[in-house]
Amino acid sequence: TSPFRGRWHRAAMTERVRFPQRRAFAESGAVNAVFLHDPSCENAIPGRPQSARNRAIINILSAEDAQSEAERILNRLTSHKRSTPIMMLDRMEGNAELKTSVQQMLATRRLTHSVLLVGEAGLGTGFAARCIAADYLYPAGGAAAEALLRGECCRAVAKAGKRDSGTVETGIVREAISVSGMGSGGKYLVGQVTAMRSEIFNTSLSAEGRAVLLYHVERMNEESANALLKVMEEPPEGVLFLLTADSLASVLPTIRSRCVSFAVAPVSPTDCTRYCAAQGVDKKTAALYSELFDGHIGTVLAVARDEARAAQVEKALELARAAAARDSYTAAVLLAAYEKDKAAASALLTDFRAVAAAGLRSSPRAPVQGTQARQAVRLADAALQRLGAQVNPKVVLTVFAAKLRTV
Repeated sequence: TSPFRGRWHRAAMTERVRFPQRRAFAESGAVNAVFLHDPSCENAIPGRPQSARNRAIINILSAEDAQSEAERILNRLTSHKRSTPIMMLDRMEGNAELKTSVQQMLATRRLTHSVLLVGEAGLGTGFAARCIAADYLYPAGGAAAEALLRGECCRAVAKAGKRDSGTVETGIVREAISVSGMGSGGKYLVGQVTAMRSEIFNTSLSAEGRAVLLYHVERMNEESANALLKVMEEPPEGVLFLLTADSLASVLPTIRSRCVSFAVAPVSPTDCTRYCAAQGVDKKTAALYSELFDGHIGTVLAVARDEARAAQVEKALELARAAAARDSYTAAVLLAAYEKDKAAASALLTDFRAVAAAGLRSSPRAPVQGTQARQAVRLADAALQRLGAQVNPKVVLTVFAAKLRTV
């Protein structure tokens, strides 16, 4: 018997308890595929049936083929040692505790049927919800998971005032349905919820399950909430509800009590800059917006990718510079363009407030600092409250500009 063959035999026999993979490798025929091309081993073939079974390998495989076959078998036997595939939720920056908890639930298939993700606008609660949905529906990833991350799924729509007008528009990813408020002020329409409910009860798809993404459920009125509760109380098997909200207190108690809640936290401006730069945003631009918006990745990406939104932030910075100089005239001239557009005025004041809040955090990129920043935040809050109360925008902006001289 060849010493070469004997060495493989002893390795398989003496270490089969500690190393079962080696034993399996030795008995699989891959060993023979490697060493039986050595002429010194030819006399050992007839003595073992297994070697005789692999005689065909000697005849039909070249030495290179045999080595490739051995490597393939070895890779298969040791595949359990490779790292776990990266989940879609790992693409979310920060929030290690949230990611660990959800990934453990997914791994053990113990994830509750309703999850509520809470975080301020711009923190990426919607992105987090899509990541969880992708990991739930497509554990191995793939094109469908990528499409779901981009929001290319079915969508529940309806017309205001028409309860039975709800339908579900088909998307690339048919296993997921998204619902966003389409009524006045972004309120949910009951037709959207009833259409979603009918869809998940009446259809059956060959996937891990179904996922329903409900964005900003704090905008859900009582009628829409009651329609949602009917399906959340007794959901179809395999359906996962993923809800997002700006704050936990703003969610109706009946909805909140049926969900497991997770908070989505902002990341540091440094981490936000690094993440956004990796997404293709200019590094200097990412650093500026990350400071101004305090690590709110979603907001930074939205501003960086939208020229109109970026121009609005620049206007907010101009307004902040006017506030720092107590220049109410410059502020009034700038705000005059927004007197007939309440929505645009609200958006500008919201960005102005964010810039002033950055000054409270002593960000060197904010034109206003310290006490001036605190007073600017208060003025912006008061103006936004009045606009929400349907006060004439021209009056609100005129008063706001006049008060900036006292900042």
